[in-house]
Amino acid sequence: MTTTTTVLGLLLLPGAALAADTSAPTITIASPANYAAYAVNQSAVAQYTCSDADGPKDVKTCAGSTSSGGSVPNGDAIPTSKSGGNTFTVSATDKAGNKATLTVNYKVNCTGCGAPPPTPRPPSLGATAPSAGTQGSDVVVDPGNSVSCPAGGDPCTTDVTATSGKTVLGRGHFRTASGRHAKLRFKLSAAGARLLRQHHTLHVTFTIVSRAGKSSIRATRTVPLRAP
Repeated sequence: MTTTTTVLGLLLLPGAALAADTSAPTITIASPANYAAYAVNQSAVAQYTCSDADGPKDVKTCAGSTSSGGSVPNGDAIPTSKSGGNTFTVSATDKAGNKATLTVNYKVNCTGCGAPPPTPRPPSLGATAPSAGTQGSDVVVDPGNSVSCPAGGDPCTTDVTATSGKTVLGRGHFRTASGRHAKLRFKLSAAGARLLRQHHTLHVTFTIVSRAGKSSIRATRTVPLRAP
Protein backbone atom coordinates (compact mmCIF):
# COMPACT_ATOMS: atom_id res chain seq x y z
CA MET A 1 0.00 0.00 0.00
CA THR A 2 1.39 3.39 -0.97
CA THR A 3 0.94 6.28 1.44
CA THR A 4 0.93 9.90 0.25
CA THR A 5 1.09 13.04 2.33
CA THR A 6 0.01 16.54 1.38
CA VAL A 7 2.10 19.38 2.84
CA LEU A 8 1.23 22.97 1.99
CA GLY A 9 -0.62 21.77 -1.10
CA LEU A 10 2.31 19.66 -2.38
CA LEU A 11 1.84 15.97 -2.96
CA LEU A 12 4.69 14.01 -1.41
CA LEU A 13 5.38 10.42 -2.30
CA PRO A 14 6.90 8.01 0.21
CA GLY A 15 10.61 8.71 0.72
CA ALA A 16 10.36 12.20 -0.79
CA ALA A 17 11.50 15.25 1.21
CA LEU A 18 11.12 19.02 0.89
CA ALA A 19 14.28 20.68 -0.46
CA ALA A 20 15.83 23.21 1.95
CA ASP A 21 15.75 26.92 0.95
CA THR A 22 19.42 27.92 0.72
CA SER A 23 19.21 30.67 -1.91
CA ALA A 24 19.63 34.27 -0.69
CA PRO A 25 17.59 37.16 -2.06
CA THR A 26 18.84 39.05 -5.11
CA ILE A 27 19.42 42.80 -4.75
CA THR A 28 19.47 45.40 -7.51
CA ILE A 29 20.44 49.06 -6.88
CA ALA A 30 19.44 51.45 -9.64
CA SER A 31 20.25 54.64 -7.72
CA PRO A 32 22.78 55.66 -6.65
CA ALA A 33 24.83 54.08 -9.39
CA ASN A 34 28.21 52.76 -8.33
CA TYR A 35 30.75 55.62 -8.25
CA ALA A 36 28.05 58.21 -8.96
CA ALA A 37 28.99 61.84 -8.25
CA TYR A 38 26.63 64.50 -6.92
CA ALA A 39 26.96 68.17 -6.03
CA VAL A 40 26.39 69.28 -2.47
CA ASN A 41 22.65 69.30 -1.70
CA GLN A 42 21.83 67.86 -5.12
CA SER A 43 18.54 65.97 -5.16
CA ALA A 44 19.09 62.19 -5.43
CA VAL A 45 16.59 59.39 -4.72
CA ALA A 46 17.32 55.81 -3.67
CA GLN A 47 15.95 53.16 -6.04
CA TYR A 48 16.48 49.48 -5.27
CA THR A 49 14.66 46.12 -5.33
CA CYS A 50 14.96 42.78 -3.54
CA SER A 51 13.74 39.57 -5.15
CA ASP A 52 13.90 35.87 -4.36
CA ALA A 53 13.97 32.70 -6.45
CA ASP A 54 11.07 31.35 -4.39
CA GLY A 55 8.90 34.34 -5.21
CA PRO A 56 8.44 37.89 -3.91
CA LYS A 57 6.52 36.68 -0.87
CA ASP A 58 9.65 34.92 0.37
CA VAL A 59 11.46 38.27 0.85
CA LYS A 60 11.21 39.18 4.51
CA THR A 61 13.27 42.39 4.74
CA CYS A 62 14.75 44.80 2.19
CA ALA A 63 16.34 47.98 3.56
CA GLY A 64 18.85 50.60 2.42
CA SER A 65 21.33 52.55 4.54
CA THR A 66 24.30 54.90 4.13
CA SER A 67 27.77 54.94 5.63
CA SER A 68 26.67 57.80 7.88
CA GLY A 69 24.39 55.33 9.65
CA GLY A 70 21.03 56.55 8.43
CA SER A 71 18.41 54.26 6.94
CA VAL A 72 17.09 55.13 3.48
CA PRO A 73 13.80 53.48 2.44
CA ASN A 74 13.29 52.90 -1.26
CA GLY A 75 12.19 56.16 -2.89
CA ASP A 76 13.65 58.40 -0.17
CA ALA A 77 16.38 60.98 -0.64
CA ILE A 78 20.05 60.01 -0.48
CA PRO A 79 22.12 62.27 1.82
CA THR A 80 24.17 64.79 -0.18
CA SER A 81 24.58 67.60 2.36
CA LYS A 82 28.26 66.90 3.10
CA SER A 83 31.10 66.57 0.62
CA GLY A 84 33.22 63.43 0.51
CA GLY A 85 32.99 59.72 -0.23
CA ASN A 86 29.99 57.66 0.87
CA THR A 87 28.63 54.12 0.58
CA PHE A 88 25.05 53.01 0.08
CA THR A 89 24.15 49.47 1.19
CA VAL A 90 21.00 47.40 0.73
CA SER A 91 20.47 44.39 3.00
CA ALA A 92 17.84 41.68 2.45
CA THR A 93 16.68 38.48 4.18
CA ASP A 94 14.17 35.82 3.21
CA LYS A 95 11.84 33.77 5.41
CA ALA A 96 14.38 30.97 5.62
CA GLY A 97 16.93 33.34 7.14
CA ASN A 98 19.16 33.64 4.08
CA LYS A 99 20.89 37.03 3.90
CA ALA A 100 22.29 39.21 1.14
CA THR A 101 23.92 42.63 0.96
CA LEU A 102 24.98 44.88 -1.91
CA THR A 103 27.05 48.07 -1.55
CA VAL A 104 27.79 50.86 -4.01
CA ASN A 105 29.98 53.92 -3.65
CA TYR A 106 29.04 57.50 -4.39
CA LYS A 107 30.74 60.85 -3.94
CA VAL A 108 29.52 64.31 -3.09
CA ASN A 109 31.65 67.01 -4.69
CA CYS A 110 31.81 70.58 -3.48
CA THR A 111 33.23 72.96 -6.06
CA GLY A 112 35.15 75.71 -4.32
CA CYS A 113 34.56 74.33 -0.82
CA GLY A 114 37.43 74.54 1.60
CA ALA A 115 39.05 77.48 -0.19
CA PRO A 116 38.97 80.54 2.08
CA PRO A 117 37.83 83.81 0.56
CA PRO A 118 40.67 86.03 -0.63
CA THR A 119 41.84 88.56 1.93
CA PRO A 120 43.18 92.03 1.23
CA ARG A 121 46.93 92.34 1.15
CA PRO A 122 48.55 94.63 3.71
CA PRO A 123 48.69 98.21 2.42
CA SER A 124 52.11 99.05 1.03
CA LEU A 125 53.50 102.40 2.16
CA GLY A 126 56.72 103.85 0.76
CA ALA A 127 59.17 106.16 2.49
CA THR A 128 58.78 109.10 0.11
CA ALA A 129 57.27 112.05 1.97
CA PRO A 130 53.86 113.16 0.68
CA SER A 131 52.95 116.84 0.53
CA ALA A 132 49.78 118.64 1.55
CA GLY A 133 48.27 122.05 1.00
CA THR A 134 45.35 123.73 2.71
CA GLN A 135 42.24 122.44 4.41
CA GLY A 136 40.23 120.09 2.22
CA SER A 137 43.18 119.08 0.08
CA ASP A 138 43.05 115.55 -1.29
CA VAL A 139 46.36 114.34 0.13
CA VAL A 140 47.80 111.43 -1.83
CA VAL A 141 50.42 109.30 -0.12
CA ASP A 142 52.56 109.06 -3.22
CA PRO A 143 54.52 107.72 -5.01
CA GLY A 144 54.29 103.96 -4.72
CA ASN A 145 51.96 103.88 -1.72
CA SER A 146 48.90 101.80 -2.44
CA VAL A 147 46.35 99.24 -1.32
CA SER A 148 46.27 96.06 -3.40
CA CYS A 149 42.95 94.24 -3.78
CA PRO A 150 43.43 90.53 -4.65
CA ALA A 151 42.02 89.26 -7.93
CA GLY A 152 39.11 86.83 -8.05
CA GLY A 153 37.34 88.17 -4.97
CA ASP A 154 35.10 90.99 -3.81
CA PRO A 155 36.02 94.65 -4.31
CA CYS A 156 37.98 96.16 -1.40
CA THR A 157 36.96 99.17 0.63
CA THR A 158 39.62 101.09 2.52
CA ASP A 159 39.39 103.58 5.39
CA VAL A 160 42.40 105.77 6.18
CA THR A 161 42.92 107.84 9.33
CA ALA A 162 45.92 110.19 9.46
CA THR A 163 47.03 111.37 12.90
CA SER A 164 49.92 113.30 14.42
CA GLY A 165 50.03 112.79 18.14
CA LYS A 166 46.44 113.18 19.32
CA THR A 167 45.40 115.35 16.38
CA VAL A 168 43.44 113.82 13.52
CA LEU A 169 44.84 115.35 10.35
CA GLY A 170 42.23 113.84 8.07
CA ARG A 171 40.32 110.77 6.95
CA GLY A 172 39.82 108.96 3.69
CA HIS A 173 37.45 106.31 2.31
CA PHE A 174 37.75 104.72 -1.12
CA ARG A 175 36.90 101.56 -3.06
CA THR A 176 39.28 99.39 -5.09
CA ALA A 177 38.17 96.92 -7.75
CA SER A 178 39.26 93.29 -7.50
CA GLY A 179 42.75 92.81 -8.93
CA ARG A 180 43.54 96.54 -8.92
CA HIS A 181 45.66 98.93 -6.85
CA ALA A 182 44.66 102.29 -5.37
CA LYS A 183 46.87 105.05 -3.99
CA LEU A 184 46.31 105.96 -0.35
CA ARG A 185 44.65 109.36 0.06
CA PHE A 186 42.76 111.39 2.62
CA LYS A 187 41.12 114.80 3.06
CA LEU A 188 43.14 117.23 5.16
CA SER A 189 41.13 118.63 8.08
CA ALA A 190 41.24 122.23 9.34
CA ALA A 191 43.25 121.12 12.37
CA GLY A 192 45.60 119.19 10.13
CA ALA A 193 46.18 122.15 7.81
CA ARG A 194 46.82 124.46 10.78
CA LEU A 195 49.27 122.04 12.42
CA LEU A 196 51.09 121.45 9.15
CA ARG A 197 51.53 125.22 8.59
CA GLN A 198 52.98 125.56 12.08
CA HIS A 199 55.48 122.73 11.84
CA HIS A 200 55.95 122.49 8.06
CA THR A 201 56.77 118.77 8.36
CA LEU A 202 54.95 116.21 10.49
CA HIS A 203 55.46 112.54 11.15
CA VAL A 204 52.03 111.18 10.35
CA THR A 205 50.67 107.83 11.46
CA PHE A 206 48.32 106.24 8.95
CA THR A 207 45.85 103.65 10.24
CA ILE A 208 44.49 101.70 7.28
CA VAL A 209 41.64 99.19 7.41
CA SER A 210 40.99 97.36 4.14
CA ARG A 211 38.07 94.96 3.65
CA ALA A 212 37.06 92.42 1.01
CA GLY A 213 33.78 90.60 1.71
CA LYS A 214 33.93 89.35 5.29
CA SER A 215 37.71 89.50 5.43
CA SER A 216 39.66 92.52 6.62
CA ILE A 217 43.17 93.58 7.44
CA ARG A 218 44.48 96.45 9.53
CA ALA A 219 47.87 98.15 9.22
CA THR A 220 49.58 101.14 10.81
CA ARG A 221 52.49 103.02 9.24
CA THR A 222 54.27 106.29 10.02
CA VAL A 223 55.69 108.49 7.24
CA PRO A 224 56.68 112.19 7.05
CA LEU A 225 54.18 114.70 5.69
CA ARG A 226 55.40 118.11 4.64
CA ALA A 227 53.73 121.34 3.61
CA PRO A 228 54.22 122.41 -0.02
